[in-house]
Amino acid sequence: MGLTPLDQGGFSVYGLFEEGAKEPYFVGISNNTDVREGQHIDTERIRDGDSMQLLDTNTDMTYAEARGKEQHLIEKHGTKTATIGQDLSEDELTAKQRGNKVNSFDKTRTDARGKKFKAEYDKAKGKGKSKIKCK
Repeated sequence: MGLTPLDQGGFSVYGLFEEGAKEPYFVGISNNTDVREGQHIDTERIRDGDSMQLLDTNTDMTYAEARGKEQHLIEKHGTKTATIGQDLSEDELTAKQRGNKVNSFDKTRTDARGKKFKAEYDKAKGKGKSKIKCK
């Protein structure tokens, strides 16, 4: 398997929510949310009462756009709360402990792929907006 092309479309950014929650406990991307939801159920990252919801209306993002937006939303919602190696099936785990284990990408990467993810992250975060104001 090779790397997903940066310009490949069809990606969505989603969040996992506890019942009644307004903020997600996990942020992710997928080009098939039905399959991804099933995977989260199988690993018990999604539990009874939890839901998977789109965090952006654009369901045809490029892979690079989705990675940038995912990282921005992980930071915005503070979902990087889980521990690498943690068994998600442990009954006493809170939603916070079932959050993201890693960042979407390393913002300090200097390769072309990393720079593209960072550019999309900056767009998602609102950096680089036009400074021209309408009258």
